[in-house]
Amino acid sequence: MRPVRRDKGDQGMHVRPFLLGLAALLLAALLPASAAYAQQLTVERNVTIRSDADRHSRALTYVKPGDVLTLLDDGARQHGYYHVQLGDGRTGWVYQSFVARSPAAVSRAIGSPSDVATVHFIDVDQANSALLEFPCAAVLIDAGARDAAGIDHLIRFLDAFFARRTDLDRHIAAVFITHTHVDHNRALRQVAQQFHVDHYIHDGMLTGSGSANAKWMANYVQAQVPPIPSEGVAESDIGPTGKTDGIIDPVKCPRVDPDIRVLSGNYSANPGWSDGDFDNQNN
Repeated sequence: MRPVRRDKGDQGMHVRPFLLGLAALLLAALLPASAAYAQQLTVERNVTIRSDADRHSRALTYVKPGDVLTLLDDGARQHGYYHVQLGDGRTGWVYQSFVARSPAAVSRAIGSPSDVATVHFIDVDQANSALLEFPCAAVLIDAGARDAAGIDHLIRFLDAFFARRTDLDRHIAAVFITHTHVDHNRALRQVAQQFHVDHYIHDGMLTGSGSANAKWMANYVQAQVPPIPSEGVAESDIGPTGKTDGIIDPVKCPRVDPDIRVLSGNYSANPGWSDGDFDNQNN
């Protein structure tokens, strides 16, 4: 059993959510990235993002050293302020003394789709959610949130994303839920109700702290006309190079075709672990 990492909300000595290895193979088949670049700003000191280029304007949010902002208006300043875009799609103003310009980081915050894949790690507090963006599709891995505020933040992020990617028509090509814990599927129902989920992949379990949303989603995908293709992956399904099929990997862009595979699944019987390790769904 490979120790991978522990979520802030997960308790267990060895954490191995069944899709964590997905990203390792995800980009293997991508073509070289295009030359679509945008300048960025790296935050050097704690600073307030304001609604206008004025220190008396409304505070939108606060950013900390190391955070990265997308620079707008070709870097033009107003009263010493840069116009910037935040990771959740909102725009605001930051004072020049608190940031440093850093060119040539690939940015998908502005512009049209190009031959790059981008992973958006969405801050949903003590929970998991990541959006994989491709030229012709988007894939969501986990729809967790700590509370109602986290759900709202995830939905706002996706709304802003699809407002930019109007070509996707609010379709999520595949939603993967790594396991049935609430910090991985708390927002699943809201995501399914507000966006078009084209495929649903999970570990087949309906028990755990996230069981209510898992059961709701199991019924929801079957109630659609036609039913949403879905798949529960067991460890017995996993071959030497993982498992893939048209449900797990529905993304085939004309010039970018990622290889999406599930590398681990649900164990129906104890493979020889201690009782505590086997009872912990994180494994």
